[in-house]
Amino acid sequence: MAGLRMTTPRLLVLRALLDDPARERYGLDLATEAGLEPGTIYPILVAFEGAG
Repeated sequence: MAGLRMTTPRLLVLRALLDDPARERYGLDLATEAGLEPGTIYPILVAFEGAG
């Protein structure tokens, strides 16, 4: 994820994803687990995807 600024919300989502990498996730699951509003998850995932 070179060049991607790691903000607190992004770190929370990353931590939620890394808790169980094999588990299939949905946006609402990630939002709940990360303690974020559902609308913030998808822009974060798009940024992660764009960064590779």
